[in-house]
Amino acid sequence: MNVFNNPNIQRLSRIFRAENDPALKVKPSQAMDKPEPQDSVKLSGEARLFAAFKQRFAEAPAVRREKVDALKKAIAEGTYRVPAEEIAEAILREGRLS
Repeated sequence: MNVFNNPNIQRLSRIFRAENDPALKVKPSQAMDKPEPQDSVKLSGEARLFAAFKQRFAEAPAVRREKVDALKKAIAEGTYRVPAEEIAEAILREGRLS
């Protein structure tokens, strides 16, 4: 039996020869050098709408200065009256008694 005429042995010997010979080594492909994919985020329409409302709310003044000034003036002049009936109706309407 002649071992050197066996095609499988010859293929294996070429593979091992290529692994041991630095001149025959295969260089890594350029596909391995691809940059890593970047993370991305896609917002739904509802999220964009919420962000728009949040931004407009942040831009709005925290205090309605003209209303506060008018109430301060009415209290200072003694003309401010608490509408008891309206307050009671609002409490009942919102169910705040339970």
